[in-house]
Amino acid sequence: MIKKTLISSLFFVAVLPSAYALNDGKLDGILFETRIRTTIKKNYSINETSAPYELTADKIKFDSGRKSCYSSLYWKGNQVIPDTGAYRLITVCNGASGWEKTDEETLQELSDGSVGDDWPWTPYVTRSGGTIYPNWTEFAGYVGTLVLKATFKSDGTVKNVKLQKPQGLIDWGNFDTNTFGTAKSGLKMKRVDVDSVDTGAIACISDYIKWVDGNDLTIPEIENCGN
Repeated sequence: MIKKTLISSLFFVAVLPSAYALNDGKLDGILFETRIRTTIKKNYSINETSAPYELTADKIKFDSGRKSCYSSLYWKGNQVIPDTGAYRLITVCNGASGWEKTDEETLQELSDGSVGDDWPWTPYVTRSGGTIYPNWTEFAGYVGTLVLKATFKSDGTVKNVKLQKPQGLIDWGNFDTNTFGTAKSGLKMKRVDVDSVDTGAIACISDYIKWVDGNDLTIPEIENCGN
């Protein structure tokens, strides 16, 4: 009986489809609502208008807003770094001139199908409704280890992708006041369905992908997605 059970178990394992295969781009096109909401404590930002620089005595609150910024994973595979799997993390925000591309970073495919990097400077976002292109007014970005943890169904399809608790910090700046500082992480990235995302954000991401692939070099200023 034990022998029969063992043979049956081995057969089951043999026919079960692999949950994950390296370098196959399973996370391509997955979207996240990206938001940074944080507070730069007093004396943790510096005004650089003129020397000698001054510490800012007041707290500074920053919020990129709900449904204002989205990030998308774009599979690049071996085109980025030979013999490795890599994705672009493309971020767009709804700024003063409409949807605009703010940032992109390369994330490496990890052995379990997740993606991450040990020191990316991404994603960068603007304050809700702020100016992005051609000149940033105010921004905040995450700096530190970034891991988007993937889980898979038994048939190998993606079950979910979640942001691991960020261990880095927020890099903040305001070019209008020439004030810059850092804060504890306030980064949130929540997976969303494409149907729930503004079509302008999707179009902006698509335009950037066409541009970076060299398929449509006629797009003039890709950062502002033609707005």
